[in-house]
Amino acid sequence: MAKSAVFGLASGLAVVILTLIVVAVVNLPQASGAVSATRSTEARCGLAEVTQDQGYGIARTVKREVCEALSTE
Repeated sequence: MAKSAVFGLASGLAVVILTLIVVAVVNLPQASGAVSATRSTEARCGLAEVTQDQGYGIARTVKREVCEALSTE
């Protein structure tokens, strides 16, 4: 019975490892496209005053980092 448990554990681990390898190989073209897409656009960031409405007519102004995407096409 101990040998069947060890065999089951080993085969389960083998299936998981093979699945991870297959997923990594299949997703390589998609991942490389995502990297090139992020490099083709740049973002310009700066601080801007943003009004936060807290309800009941109470609002406050805070400074937040706001980014604008720049297209390089």
